[in-house]
Amino acid sequence: MSNLPIFTIAIGLLLAVYGGYSAATAVKFSGTALIPAYFGAGFIALGLVALRENLRKHAMHVAALLGVIGVLGGLGMGLPKISLMMAETAPEGMDEAKFASSRNAARSQIMLGIICLIFVALCVNSFIQARRARKLSSTAP
Repeated sequence: MSNLPIFTIAIGLLLAVYGGYSAATAVKFSGTALIPAYFGAGFIALGLVALRENLRKHAMHVAALLGVIGVLGGLGMGLPKISLMMAETAPEGMDEAKFASSRNAARSQIMLGIICLIFVALCVNSFIQARRARKLSSTAP
């Protein structure tokens, strides 16, 4: 049995916990702070579906797609804010609460993107290995 469904559930739990932490540490609660947790719930559900052998291939492809969306959304939204995240003081014209909130959002988006990027890379590797194994087994005498 492939370990990818278990790893998918673990990634989902990690994102769910991080999303909860992000929301709990936000200056002002916002549902968008829970976005990593929403992705985590999706990964957990897909990992559980993938535990069934007959549904594994489809569930893992959907999980990989969810990961790609997480990479594009997380890094696409977070990387432009990296200078804000690295700043120690609020830029001129931005109040401290908005600054803290923007830093938290950027950190959350970048973490989502990085975690999903690692997951997608592992999915691609697993898909390549599975294809090679099928090819070898079909050509074996």
